[in-house]
Amino acid sequence: TLSAFAYGTVAQVAAYVRHLTKNGTFDGATSPTAAQVELFLEQRSALLNGCLAEAGYTTPIGLSYTQARTVLSYYAVQGAAADCELTQRSSGTEDDKDNPRYKVFLKEFEKGCPFIVSGAFAALGAPAAAGSPAIAGLWVGGRTRGGQRLRPRFGRTSFENDPTRHSPTAEPDYTEE
Repeated sequence: TLSAFAYGTVAQVAAYVRHLTKNGTFDGATSPTAAQVELFLEQRSALLNGCLAEAGYTTPIGLSYTQARTVLSYYAVQGAAADCELTQRSSGTEDDKDNPRYKVFLKEFEKGCPFIVSGAFAALGAPAAAGSPAIAGLWVGGRTRGGQRLRPRFGRTSFENDPTRHSPTAEPDYTEE
C-alpha cells in the first residue's frame, strides 16, 4: 500500500501502460509487479515533495486540497509510467527506437517542479509552510550558506538613476545592520 506521502495510484499508472499489465492491472506476475509500481510512485512522489518543500509548501499535500493533489498525482503517475517503461528490455538503449514512450512520460514528469515553483500551484490553494517564500511574497535573489538573504548588487542610484532628484529625502544606508 502507498504511504500518505505518495500521490497517484497504481491503477492510474496502469491506464498509461496497459500493455504491461494483466487485463489492466498489475499483480505479482506482471513486469513490473504491483509492488514495484508502488515503489515507483513513492519515489516520484518523494521527488515532488522535495520540490514542494524547497518552494515553501507543507508536505505531503493533504487530501482536502483536491486540485493540488490532482496535479501532483498527474506528475507522479507520469514519472512512474516512465519507470515502468524503463523496466522493459528495449528501454534505455542507445538507439531507443523501440521504446521512446518512457521519454514522453519522463518529459511530462520533469514539468512538475517548474509548475510547483511557478506560482500556478499556489493558486490551487496548496498550503504553505509558515514564513515560506510561498506566502511571504515575491522576493528575488538567493541566500548565503548561513541562510541570510543576499544583498542586492544594484541600488536605486545605479545606472545614473538619482532617486533623490524628485524628493529631498536621502537614500537609506544599508551598511548598518
